Amino acid sequence: IVITNRKTLSQRGVLSRHIREVKHVEVSSVQRFQSFWQRMNNSANFLIETVNGTSLLLKNVPGPDLFQAALDEQQAKAKRSALMHSV
Repeated sequence: IVITNRKTLSQRGVLSRHIREVKHVEVSSVQRFQSFWQRMNNSANFLIETVNGTSLLLKNVPGPDLFQAALDEQQAKAKRSALMHSV
């Protein structure tokens, strides 16, 4: 999982690659799910949904509090930047 200043990417695969990305300015909601065992192991699942109906499911993300904070920060920056460029 990679969080940049513009998007969040999920990369899977070693021999073949599967990459999904969501632009921060298009995010409409972020949901966090934690089972009992995930809470004990400090991980969580995240569902990121966009305004155009696409979604990105991230499973067993380590350090979910830090991940959520980083994601929230980059979303806020991306939305501020989009507002400044639209004026």
